[in-house]
Amino acid sequence: MFGTLRRLTVRTTAALLLLTVLAGLPAALVAFIGWPLPSRIPTDDQLAAWITTPVTDTVILNALAVAAWLLWAAFLHAITAEARAAWRGLPTRPPPVAPPTRCGWRQRR
Repeated sequence: MFGTLRRLTVRTTAALLLLTVLAGLPAALVAFIGWPLPSRIPTDDQLAAWITTPVTDTVILNALAVAAWLLWAAFLHAITAEARAAWRGLPTRPPPVAPPTRCGWRQRR
């Protein structure tokens, strides 16, 4: 009785925590930083001006926001793959291409 209740509590807590992370991180990025990419394609003159101006705090913050979005997307992809494998009762297959977080690692055999 208590084992089943404990297992249900742990699974529910884990699911809520996972949903909080998956939904909370993008919400926090949008709320605190905003959308880091330009709203339209810059012209050649704007690109030349952007390249020649010094790097500001805003540029660094936007670059970090883009990196956070990419890492969130990789995390979402991993969670989706794990959930699909668990639902089907199969082991998770390795991705066909090394994810960006493992580019420099050697594969041990």
